[in-house]
Amino acid sequence: MITAFWHCESGSFAMQNLRFYRAKQPLLERKTIGFTKH
Repeated sequence: MITAFWHCESGSFAMQNLRFYRAKQPLLERKTIGFTKH
């Protein structure tokens, strides 16, 4: 999944990916925190 993310890095598409990644970051962090609590 991450490889595909880096593969598609070009022009405005890269910016879209970056925004998508930034939006996903808090979600991932919350998941990791919940996972470590278990």
